[in-house]
Amino acid sequence: MIDPGDAVADEAASVPTSDREGADASSRKPRLPSTRSSWKRLASRLSHPDRVAYQERRRGFLSAHVALDRATGIEFGAFDLPTVPAALGRCTIADIRSEVELARRFGHPIEDICPVDYVYDPARPVAQQIDGRFDYAILCHVIEHVPDVIRALCELRELLVEGGILFLAVPDKRETPDVGRPSTTLSRLIERARQQATGPSFSEVAEFALAWRSDARTLYDDSVRRFYDAVAYELAHGTPDVHCNVWRDEELFDQLRELIRGGYLADLEIVGTHPTQSPFNEFYVALMRVGERGTFDPARGAAGDG
Repeated sequence: MIDPGDAVADEAASVPTSDREGADASSRKPRLPSTRSSWKRLASRLSHPDRVAYQERRRGFLSAHVALDRATGIEFGAFDLPTVPAALGRCTIADIRSEVELARRFGHPIEDICPVDYVYDPARPVAQQIDGRFDYAILCHVIEHVPDVIRALCELRELLVEGGILFLAVPDKRETPDVGRPSTTLSRLIERARQQATGPSFSEVAEFALAWRSDARTLYDDSVRRFYDAVAYELAHGTPDVHCNVWRDEELFDQLRELIRGGYLADLEIVGTHPTQSPFNEFYVALMRVGERGTFDPARGAAGDG
């Protein structure tokens, strides 16, 4: 399951609301702030360095592993900032929403949004929904939203030709409001794969809300019980878009190495990493699809386990 989530913007905060106008405060159902995104807040947050600098830096890392002028790629959740614009290479765009839906959701001019070539259902294997295979696949600020990282990486592998590159740009928690959250562990990644997780956990929703949403913190300060009731309510009535995973650069590098060594990421090898460097808030990983070694089965464990 690969869901770009609201990777393009912070979630805008809103106060808890009543189900009935004029209802007594005690009758209000506790809710977390809305997950609708604010484009203006995003633009402000990315103003230094400018967004083009992010785009160029990502492309520079990718071009060390892929001949972009000759290769064919796919990017998930590019929104209005494709890593490889049409003038520089052949890269199609995939998202869980069409450009019309994205423009409506984020309040952004549709003419600035990348045309979406593939609209896919994150609940189904992505390789079953997208025709063709690619020399590279790009996920920028996407993998942290994914409940089951192992499953997602295995699905993405199926979109690549042998020798193809999977490029991940991942926010470093030290450079975001996630700085105070406990890092995602290797055990947690394997646990979520064995659970075949399709959505965030209770703790992931709660931690994200407290880290990113000022109104959620206000609600927590006012009533711890009411805050956690709100988390339960959100999970019962939908799938909140949150950062399920948070890492420092070396933490994810090490975990990917261990997942490969343990057979959880069959047919993938790390061929490049780039650590977080100020003033940017992200780090990079390049994974290559190599020869066939079997497929991870969450019911059995690593590929080849008895």
